[in-house]
Amino acid sequence: TMVGQFSTTGVFGVGSTAPDISGAGACIHAKGDTFRIETSRTPASASATGKVGEICWDSSFLYVCVSANQWKRAALSTW
Repeated sequence: TMVGQFSTTGVFGVGSTAPDISGAGACIHAKGDTFRIETSRTPASASATGKVGEICWDSSFLYVCVSANQWKRAALSTW
C-alpha cells in the first residue's frame, strides 16, 4: 500500500516520506517508475476548453494545456 504525505512546503508525496520537487506551490512527487493516466482524452481542438497544466493523451498524441483554452501536442511514435 502506497502512503501519501504532504511536506511542510505543500508538496504531496506518493510513496515518499520526504517529497521534493523544484516547482513552487502545490506539487506532486511520486516515488516510483510509472505515472498512469488511465483514461484517454482528446481535446476537440487547439482552442478547446482547458486549464493551464492539464495533461491528457490519445493513441497518437500527448496534449498539454499551456494557457487557458490553448493546447499543444506532441506526436507519439513507436521505437
